[in-house]
Amino acid sequence: MQLLTPVSVPAPLRLFDASERYVFMGSCFAQHMGRRFSEAEMQVNVNPLGPVYSPCVLSQALMGWGSPKAVSGPLGWHTWVTDTSFTRPSADEAERIAVQSVETLRRSLADADHLVLTFGTNHHYELLSTGQLVANCHKHSPREFRECVLPLSCLLDRVSATFEFLFQDNPGLIITLTVSPYRYQKYGLHENQLSKSTLLLLADELQQRFPRQVQYFPAYEILQDELRDYRFYAPDMLHPSDQAVRYIQEKLQQWMTPSLTDYLQQHERLGRFLLHRPFDSSAPQYQAQAEQTRLQLATLRQRYVKPNR
Repeated sequence: MQLLTPVSVPAPLRLFDASERYVFMGSCFAQHMGRRFSEAEMQVNVNPLGPVYSPCVLSQALMGWGSPKAVSGPLGWHTWVTDTSFTRPSADEAERIAVQSVETLRRSLADADHLVLTFGTNHHYELLSTGQLVANCHKHSPREFRECVLPLSCLLDRVSATFEFLFQDNPGLIITLTVSPYRYQKYGLHENQLSKSTLLLLADELQQRFPRQVQYFPAYEILQDELRDYRFYAPDMLHPSDQAVRYIQEKLQQWMTPSLTDYLQQHERLGRFLLHRPFDSSAPQYQAQAEQTRLQLATLRQRYVKPNR
């Protein structure tokens, strides 16, 4: 008896490998997708400026934000190019960490083999005073912003120009697009569907424009059409549950080389020992076993993962 509708995962342009370099950017779902690579100590940069939800803001971040300037907000000093986790008690600190993060992203993109982008919504926000795009509103009053919803044609032009810019700097880059399954209830469920439909069309158009360098992974469809049950949502009924994220990560293994799959499995097995809390962590036997496990992890990483350039 067939109790679900399997989503067919298309063949990738190039398999993911442990020896390659990755950048994951986009909504919180991008962090979920990139977390497994990050925890496995691979060469990966996950949301270096914090979560970014709109293709417009993603495009600006990928092209470069220029020199971020700090402003004072309800949570402290921040810039408009980062999320709230970059808030600092002083303007100098906020600007410094933002500039460092922007530069880190620039270097990562120039060196990356794969860029994985997750589109969350086609809504974005601009400052009323200057028209500047903002990555996060930082708890400022809604009266300071204009909410924008761009049509597909404008999104396509913006993101296409960004991809051309990236490919010019890094011709071997492969871009993987996904659409976040998170449901934006604050816009209304009908508007959420319209937004997701626009993003799905955008991903399809980009794939057709750049058939040799842009591919689509059906994370959205896996949750909506294959799992298709509130059991696979978090208690807020909007975010995918940990089980759903893990299921989608396992589906992503179809795009991995056998060596990457082997590396991830071995790293997770060894890592579980170090995460375990022993009754007595000072015991000589535990200390010796922990040191041996750390050496095994270092040897494993040296064998599979390229040293940083």
